Amino acid sequence: MAKSFEIIVYNRVKKVRNRLIWGYSVVFFVTCVVTFAVLEYQLMQDTIDNNSQLVESMNLQMKKSINSYLNKLENTSKIVFSKNDYISYDITRQKNDYENNIRMEKEIEEYLISVSLMDNYADFGIVYRNNHSLGKITDGLMDIYEGNIFYALSEYLGSDQTKWVTGYNNDYSRFIYLKKANDNAIFVASFYSTDLENVLIPEKQADNVRVLISDAGNNVIYSGNDSELGEKLPDELLDDISANNDCVVVSKNYITGISSCGSDWKINTVLSLEKQYANVKKTTATALVLTIFGTILFHLIGFLISSEKNPEISYKSSQNRSGETDELTGLLNPEATENKIADKIETCITGSTIMLALVSISNYNLILENYDEKIAEEAVLKVKNVLTDIYGENDIIGRIGKNEFAIFADFTEFDLFKAHGRLKENLNILEKNLAECELDNNRGMIKTAVGAVIYPDTSSDYDELYEQVIEALAQAIEKNNGKPVLLKSEQQEKGRV
Repeated sequence: MAKSFEIIVYNRVKKVRNRLIWGYSVVFFVTCVVTFAVLEYQLMQDTIDNNSQLVESMNLQMKKSINSYLNKLENTSKIVFSKNDYISYDITRQKNDYENNIRMEKEIEEYLISVSLMDNYADFGIVYRNNHSLGKITDGLMDIYEGNIFYALSEYLGSDQTKWVTGYNNDYSRFIYLKKANDNAIFVASFYSTDLENVLIPEKQADNVRVLISDAGNNVIYSGNDSELGEKLPDELLDDISANNDCVVVSKNYITGISSCGSDWKINTVLSLEKQYANVKKTTATALVLTIFGTILFHLIGFLISSEKNPEISYKSSQNRSGETDELTGLLNPEATENKIADKIETCITGSTIMLALVSISNYNLILENYDEKIAEEAVLKVKNVLTDIYGENDIIGRIGKNEFAIFADFTEFDLFKAHGRLKENLNILEKNLAECELDNNRGMIKTAVGAVIYPDTSSDYDELYEQVIEALAQAIEKNNGKPVLLKSEQQEKGRV
């Protein structure tokens, strides 16, 4: 009778448990979906905020660079205008003393050409009312103004003493600086629009970014793609132009930084959010799929437990789980290290500079043979202490093997060159501190080797990045006596980063 009663109670408990399993499964699924929806929204907002700061910084940096480039030419012209006798010289009024006029013109010509060598100017000279010119005045400039260059430039200057000109006769390939010399002479200097590529952030180094400069009429006077020169700004930018203030505008698919520069010009830095949104949606979709599978698995396991035939309920002690940490060092274990690095790569902002490094104790086996496992563990802990002293909470440090560690350290700056410099300085500090690492009681030095690569310059794919850092570590061990090897991509070797 007791046995039958136990079975009845068990069956009733089983029914209740089945209902609870269904209920918990639904609650688990709904909670996960809501959580992921909130996280997706928050992640998108964080993406917009981070990229807005990046665009603002890039735009202001390029504005400063452009103004500096223009000011350099203006300041160079002041050197010419300091020669009052050259500036006041008027070919149209020189009627007598032919030989002296020839000598004066030759002197002015040579002086203008010598000053023009201070930079790679396309034109640098003086044009006169009779269309005579001295200095470096190219046929290309004369062709733009169809032979009537002095009168065309005079119309542009009007009552002004100086002015920047571009787009005359639909030619946007030059930026032209004008300065009145005297009533019958105008100083002219110009450079090609492509020369600005040397002072702007190359679009290849800023993923999904377009840089456009527009004049007062909203015509494109500089673009990474010259085929757009002279065209009107895209419609999505025309609505965002602010007449007076520098600003950052966020629309559905773009973040646009707008800053005034030069002569009533605007620099427009446009960052597309399509890729970032796609990554966020991909991450959310993956999480949702995993949630569905997790819910199904949770449901099945619950029913398998509930369907056991023995009415006697037994309890087994739960097995200890290793979790995410390495038992000896307290660092992340291999699986957790890989997961966290992969997760960080998925959510990195455009313009990131992150170092992936492997640190190996190269004489670990020798220590193990000469002493014992306890001393070998001491070596592991010594190296671990060096790493945790250098890298902070925002960096990822893991023990991925008995004698190997992985580091994923963020050196992102709005200035890419500054970020790379700080990364290399860090490698030097790491090398120095590891070189001082030794066992207690004069048992000997702990020898290490370091291999490193840069994300995303070397690769933006985790598997490729890991293959490259293994190659870097192998080179450090075999060819570089353990000293750090920073493996560079083809672009880095060519000096583009």
